Amino acid sequence: MRIVGNLDVEVTWARMDAAARRARGEKAPSPDDPRFALPEPVMRKISAAATLMRVFAQRDDDVLWTPRPVDPARMARVDWLPTPRLESGPVPETADVWWGEPTEVAGRVNHRLFAWQAKVRCRQPRLRGGTIVYDIPSLQRAASEMLGADGGEPWVAKAPFSAAGRLRVRGVGELEDKQRFQAQRLLELQGVLLFEPWMDRIADLGVRGEVRASRASILGIHGIAVDRAGRFTGISWPPGGDAQDGLELGEAARMMGDALRDAGYVGSFGVDAFLYRAGDARHLQPISEINARLTFGAVAAAVTSADPFEEPSEPVTLRFGSGAPPDGTIPLLLPGTDDDTSAWLETPSRHAG
Repeated sequence: MRIVGNLDVEVTWARMDAAARRARGEKAPSPDDPRFALPEPVMRKISAAATLMRVFAQRDDDVLWTPRPVDPARMARVDWLPTPRLESGPVPETADVWWGEPTEVAGRVNHRLFAWQAKVRCRQPRLRGGTIVYDIPSLQRAASEMLGADGGEPWVAKAPFSAAGRLRVRGVGELEDKQRFQAQRLLELQGVLLFEPWMDRIADLGVRGEVRASRASILGIHGIAVDRAGRFTGISWPPGGDAQDGLELGEAARMMGDALRDAGYVGSFGVDAFLYRAGDARHLQPISEINARLTFGAVAAAVTSADPFEEPSEPVTLRFGSGAPPDGTIPLLLPGTDDDTSAWLETPSRHAG
């Protein structure tokens, strides 16, 4: 079995999109533009994180490809997980398991405009003030509208192909020079930005599912841990919370799965959502992003299903950090000499060690 941990697949899709825009006669950079490339520290970090896809291997002689070389010794020994052979170099042309498939269909449905349009068709709620911007003047207008009675309101503008809190601009109220420069660079590369207010979040949630030719299925709901800047730091399983939230999330995600199927996509997908506070009221935003690929929610589910937990309902958290995993946890990824990314499971104490 060959597993491809191409956690930089958003770059592939962005390059494919640039080529398609140029073919239509639109202004777009060359797909080979070096500005598409992620910084090397990021490439090393996501390559290390990609080793957690070992959960999909069946034997130790399976092959797991990562964008940059990773020392195999960084894969902590876990009794119930295989330790596949690691490879890097040119992206393989075929694989049994992809993080994200480098295809035209996958690129099209992972564009943020697809999720935006799917929410409109399915009558799913959008955040007030959210819009698509194509240039700096329209971004300036959208940001200026975030001025309230108490001053500027926080907002975020996301590139159509990005992940883990990368390639986005955040601000409060009117656009400042630094934000204008960042936004202009993203617009030159990817053509559009999704502008939304930055909400006072209570919790981030995710739904994992699978699209088959006949139907879309919802497989589970999990919590998503993020830092103050919205960058991904882990998965909690199960999520807890209100049962009604789960029902609403599942139904909204199923609609998104059907939209993916109608667009010709088949495979794993995830939907991000969040709970937020507006004034004294609590609200659910059931569709924040659609990820038509594997997600760490799927990785977390595979980890916990592989280990014979006595009580599957007990809380488990897949956590990412830096340096040595904390005592009392189950290490999965150890820090290396050129990258200190680590990952571990926080579980009931009897599973530690």
